[in-house]
Amino acid sequence: MFKVWFHPLFIVCIIISIALRKMGQFFILFIIITIHELFHILVSKKFHLTCTKWSIIPVGQMASIKNLEFQSPLKQSIILIAGPIINLSMWGIGSSFFISIENSYIHLFIMANFIIGIFNLLPIYPLDGGRILYGWISHYRGNLCGMKKILKMSRYGIFALQVFGMIQIIFYPFNCSLLLVSFYLMYINKKQKLCSTYELYKLILNKKQYMRKKELFELASCTVIDLNTSFLKILQCFSSSRYTIFLVCHPWTQQVQMIFEMDLIDYILKNGVEGTVRDYLQIQSQQGKN
Repeated sequence: MFKVWFHPLFIVCIIISIALRKMGQFFILFIIITIHELFHILVSKKFHLTCTKWSIIPVGQMASIKNLEFQSPLKQSIILIAGPIINLSMWGIGSSFFISIENSYIHLFIMANFIIGIFNLLPIYPLDGGRILYGWISHYRGNLCGMKKILKMSRYGIFALQVFGMIQIIFYPFNCSLLLVSFYLMYINKKQKLCSTYELYKLILNKKQYMRKKELFELASCTVIDLNTSFLKILQCFSSSRYTIFLVCHPWTQQVQMIFEMDLIDYILKNGVEGTVRDYLQIQSQQGKN
């Protein structure tokens, strides 16, 4: 079910824009960001994905694409980069054909497209660039590792934004846009760090439903593990965009046993993270005999 959500502070931004007589500039930025998000949605439809929620917040907008995290990193990248590409395309067209027109709103439209397009490609979560990197790292190293690395990278990016934000205030005393955006990004990153365990649990449950519904195993990969591999290690390697088939080699018989990811994950969710693959196989063997 699709819904549009307005943050209460967005209304405050409109009131401030009217009070400062900047409603024209505010409207242009709103249109540019709306087109940016619209292209995320249009491209996602090409991959048979749907937008469930369109959030309008004081510092921008965000389209929530259902099941995006379960797609291959390439599909994720194509969907996420669609927004910046349309911004840079409009900047290119505007610079080529309309820059000579003496109109401040046209010039703002052209330059704002360039700035928004480049800004969204920065490797900062949850900007498009940060989410693209997160998708690729998570696919090969697991969601926990991917989030840890992208949050670390984001800290440096946010610090750089804050430095530029201070410089911006020095030259433009009434313009603190970069600082506001940097503080919002810092808030989102801290919130994401605190909720990382919960987010992983939610991803696991949603992936089970998605795989059961779609029966898609084209992204399956085989990973060799031993009997002493801990359940904690299994969870650390969990990737929402990849289905893993574990291959266990028994040291004495030299036989290779195959374990499906969701079977092992189900066991871990029911019995806890304490234990190893050996414990899982022993339980399965006993149940098989019974």
